[in-house]
Amino acid sequence: MEKNKIILIFLFLIFISQSISAQDPIPGKTSWKRLQVEIYGGQLFMDPTDLNLRPEYDKQYILDRKEFYEYYYPSAHQEDPSGEFRKVKSALPFGFRFKYIFNRIFSLSLGFKHFSKSRSSAVSALYYATGDRPHVLDYEFSPYAISTSGSVPFLGVHFSFGKGRLLNFELFLSGGPLFAECKYQVGIARFYSRNNSVYRAEESSYEVKGNSTGISLDTGIRINMKIRHDFRVFCEGGYSYQKAKDLDGKGNLKYYVYQDPNNKFLSDELTWEGYWGVKEVQELAPLPSNEWKKDDPRVREFLLDLSGMFIQIGVSYSFSL
Repeated sequence: MEKNKIILIFLFLIFISQSISAQDPIPGKTSWKRLQVEIYGGQLFMDPTDLNLRPEYDKQYILDRKEFYEYYYPSAHQEDPSGEFRKVKSALPFGFRFKYIFNRIFSLSLGFKHFSKSRSSAVSALYYATGDRPHVLDYEFSPYAISTSGSVPFLGVHFSFGKGRLLNFELFLSGGPLFAECKYQVGIARFYSRNNSVYRAEESSYEVKGNSTGISLDTGIRINMKIRHDFRVFCEGGYSYQKAKDLDGKGNLKYYVYQDPNNKFLSDELTWEGYWGVKEVQELAPLPSNEWKKDDPRVREFLLDLSGMFIQIGVSYSFSL
């Protein structure tokens, strides 16, 4: 279905270009610079809800551990966790496009854009138990990172208006296939201390990846400022619709134990590959993952929604064919 939408969009854009291209930009002037090369970058404001469920799950996991230790060790208490699990809220897009000017109003472009964002965190939580066997348990989540990225080759149409000597405005619509990825990585270290000395330590590393294709559509408005006859700067803003589903990828879990605080060895390792989904975990937030065990309850499919408002600035250079 997504591929059919992309094909229909491309056919529609080609039809528009063919219907308008017969007009000469400025009759009698053969030196009209029809081709423009542009580069740009900016900010994309997005909220990939399903991906951001993971930091929420880990936040609730710490609170669940607190309830667990308070239940089995009535004298236990927890310090406020240091740091927070950060979510993906934006990305940094950049790209280029080649624009062909058919007349004063209509232009057609072909280009490529890429955007990415990685959020890293370092969180630790201390649990104290007093009484006959006082001890301390330290959970450290580091490294901790969630990330996502997308690449889009696109075709676009542009409609110019308000022709002025230095400024003009432009409406644009572009679309193409979205090649999206996401990744979650965490290392968890657990240190058990008594009488100011570590008597047991464990460490695990967990990583899952996902990738898929979807559709990307951008629409917005743009202001062009002429610096000289063949050079312009521009600012554009609008909305990007970017969604990918049916993500699949690999996962890896490694478990280490320490013979002493400075000497660890690999105790166990698991690898798998599967489709991403959102599964229900009792008393905790829904968990996005591609790791499935027997009878794991699947709430719904995983959707990597990278849509959002954007603002970009760039430069444009014109030349003749």
